[in-house]
Amino acid sequence: MPRLNVMFVGDSVTLGTLGTTSYGGFRGQLLNLRSYGGMMYRTCGTTLTGMTSGENRMCGASGQTVGDLVTYVTADGGQYSWDVAIVHAGTNDCTQRNSGGTPTLATSQANLTLLLDKLRTQNPAGRVFFAKIIPNTTGAVDTLITAQNAAFATQIAARSDASFITIVDHNAAFKANANWATEWMGDATHPNDQGYKVMAATWSTALAAAGY
Repeated sequence: MPRLNVMFVGDSVTLGTLGTTSYGGFRGQLLNLRSYGGMMYRTCGTTLTGMTSGENRMCGASGQTVGDLVTYVTADGGQYSWDVAIVHAGTNDCTQRNSGGTPTLATSQANLTLLLDKLRTQNPAGRVFFAKIIPNTTGAVDTLITAQNAAFATQIAARSDASFITIVDHNAAFKANANWATEWMGDATHPNDQGYKVMAATWSTALAAAGY
């Protein structure tokens, strides 16, 4: 079976933090889950971080907004041939918005269009798995995340080429557990190891359903 080229796109949640760095957050755990299912993966991207060994490439870095990630995707997607892009983006848009900074929701939506258009242009046959991002234990930030997830989903559904995007609802996966904030979060923004396991399983279910 040929290897599948996967480009993980995101910020510190994708990079991995809080004692899960040897697994790269959800990335290493996801690759193990899918490899055991018979599909072998090769990761793409210029960021070499988050895992102590193995397929540790990703596209992005800590603190990046959706707009920032357009720059990463432009550079990395131009260097690497990817088949599947796994995107968890927008957390920093909401934390910055909560602090009174930019971007506004409208700006984040405009940047999402740029990001998805760039991915579509790079690989018209590729599949994008796009997250409804995980919740935040800071109530005001979580309110912004809920609104942004809904706006992004509506925006994606309105695209004429929406069939190349699969929305993966990590927010609902977390909130299905009434104790998610204490059991699955390492701080206000980042999962702990158990939370990353939940993310890996949620991604894995979506990939398997799509035949990957």
